[in-house]
Amino acid sequence: MLYICEYSIKSNDEDVYGITKRIEGADLRGLCFIKNIPLSYNAGANFRTDWERAVFKSQIPDEEKNILIEFGAVLGTSDTERQLRTISAFINEVHALFEQRHSEYMKKGKLYRTLGMLTGIMIGIIII
Repeated sequence: MLYICEYSIKSNDEDVYGITKRIEGADLRGLCFIKNIPLSYNAGANFRTDWERAVFKSQIPDEEKNILIEFGAVLGTSDTERQLRTISAFINEVHALFEQRHSEYMKKGKLYRTLGMLTGIMIGIIII
């Protein structure tokens, strides 16, 4: 999603609604909240409020929600160069979170595999 935003801003200098349309068209399964955001400007509508409300209602974990809410708050608020730097910072933050989640998965995955194997051995001993 962040790379789509970066591309949209860098190549087409799109506004937040154009970026939202592009994200929705990319069919990113984990970002179902995009469907709850208006795809065009309406008088009286506030993109940031709509974005935050949509992210809040989603089933995304809290840490990711916070990143997305922060991102929605800054999207479209500055010039092109500053937005690109901001997106780059968010990309780095998401990569760090990914590494953290991957590390947790590896640790917990090993624990659950070991527990499963030991449980299987114990059940086998009990049956014998």
